[in-house]
Amino acid sequence: MDMVMLAVLNAQERNEDEYRELFKAADERYVFKGVMRPRGCRMSIIEAVWDPEGLGTAAGPNDSVPAEIKEE
Repeated sequence: MDMVMLAVLNAQERNEDEYRELFKAADERYVFKGVMRPRGCRMSIIEAVWDPEGLGTAAGPNDSVPAEIKEE
């Protein structure tokens, strides 16, 4: 864990399941799409979509992410 992140922001690292639960706890209408790490990058992209109707019809996992940045 990054000690600066912990000390300054009182933050924590989360795994994919923890992010899924975080979005669900915030509002059931968030559709969690996943976490990906682009090649050669130390940071990850967390994708969630707001589905105000709660229909669960939001785009599939990573649909909005260009292929050139998806992790192989």
